[in-house]
Amino acid sequence: MIDIDSSVLIIIFIIVALVFILERLFFNPVIAAIDERNRRVEGPKLEAARILSDHDKQLAGLQSAIAQARREGNSFKARVRGEAQKEGDGVVEKSQREVRELLDRQAADLEHQKARARAELATGIQAIAQRISGYFVRG
Repeated sequence: MIDIDSSVLIIIFIIVALVFILERLFFNPVIAAIDERNRRVEGPKLEAARILSDHDKQLAGLQSAIAQARREGNSFKARVRGEAQKEGDGVVEKSQREVRELLDRQAADLEHQKARARAELATGIQAIAQRISGYFVRG
């Protein structure tokens, strides 16, 4: 059997006393310091995570606003381009109509001048024919 003498009891008492004293003087303050450090580290980490989340939300909102503005801008640009195209087509059509009218007036004027020139030539030809026939008849 194991023989336990009184010194073992003293050693167990000393170990228990040391554990109690070390727990009060060393382990509890160290554990409290570690807990405090964790609390001080976790607080800013949580705050940083919250701020990052807020910024991500703001970024998503801004990106959505940019996308919406881009869609509106493209829609506006398409509408203005369509209106400008219609206006440009109208200007071209008007110009073409004015050119056709001018060409028609010029063609009519040329026909009138041609008819007048023919009439003058016919009159001149008759006068020349009478002169020529007058030379032959007299002479």
